[in-house]
Amino acid sequence: MAFFMKFRGILRSSKSLLKKFEIQLAKSSSLKTPNRALKSQQSLLTFKTTHKHPPKMSNTQKSILVKFVRSLYESDAVDGLPPKRDILKFISKYASDDQVTTTKKKSKKELPPEILDLKEEYTQKLGKKPKGPKANNIEWLKNKISESESDSDSDKDELLQLKEEYTEKLGKKPSGPKANNIEWLKTKISEFEEEDSEMDELLQLKEEYTEKLGKKPSGPKANNIEWLKKKISEFEEKDSEMDELLQLKEEYTEKLGKKPSGPKANNIEWLKTKIVEKEEADILDEDSEDEEGAGVGLDTPTLELTQTTEKFTFEGVEYTKTLDDDGNWMVEDSDENAVGEWIEKGSSGYINWEEPCWEEIHHDHDDYTGEE
Repeated sequence: MAFFMKFRGILRSSKSLLKKFEIQLAKSSSLKTPNRALKSQQSLLTFKTTHKHPPKMSNTQKSILVKFVRSLYESDAVDGLPPKRDILKFISKYASDDQVTTTKKKSKKELPPEILDLKEEYTQKLGKKPKGPKANNIEWLKNKISESESDSDSDKDELLQLKEEYTEKLGKKPSGPKANNIEWLKTKISEFEEEDSEMDELLQLKEEYTEKLGKKPSGPKANNIEWLKKKISEFEEKDSEMDELLQLKEEYTEKLGKKPSGPKANNIEWLKTKIVEKEEADILDEDSEDEEGAGVGLDTPTLELTQTTEKFTFEGVEYTKTLDDDGNWMVEDSDENAVGEWIEKGSSGYINWEEPCWEEIHHDHDDYTGEE
């Protein structure tokens, strides 16, 4: 009793040591006493007087107390304390090495065998583990497995067909995490077909371009479908115009008795105008002949008018002038280009040029003298 009174008094003389001692005792949860005397602010003396035979402390408590006593006697506050040996004997008496308290972790609640079997079946058939708040729900697992079985046969056939089609068109087997995803396979096949269709169209356009324009397409837009279409369309328009131009020039030559010449010889509208003028003139001539021969029982001989053609020199350059149906002298150069009209002026005359370019060519001619 005197030991505990003295030990308590020494601890109380140093509030910091008493606090440390009480904290160390409170850390241990294995000291089983009715009123938890050592875990609160009660002293060792109260504990000794209220328990005739103090309960044995655990190994954790023993370690704590031994460390505390050693630290205490190594400090400066050891005056008046009993020998360290007596305290250690007290600790050894009331502490036991085999009473170590361990806290068991709560074990997870084991699932019934039926749920475990359903979860395993779910994983095998759907290829993934069940997740979510209903992962342990028997009815939900059964429904999911049933849905998988009803769709499995048709989906399996469709999947195999899509994988074969993928391999055939893309030249390789589907791989990766989505290799068994039906929608992914459909998307990839569709994208390939669109690209394949565009490639066929591109090749056809390039062949058509080469055939019509006489050369292969080149440049940064050689593989541009819209550019190829535009170029082919432009060529076809020009080709169509060329056919029309050739037909008009043949008709002009046939009806007017000479080839079209001059700067407008390749002008479609000009050729059409000349052809129409000639046709109208022929109709007027026919009407005039019909009126003159009306009421006469004899056939009227048709007079064939021959065109009067003369060669002449104008300012050193030789030209040919032809008298047309209107009595005008039309002038042509040595290449039979219609360059203008000869205008009589007194004993001489001049050429009324059809286009300024013909006058420039006249002045640049090697025989040009500037004199009549």
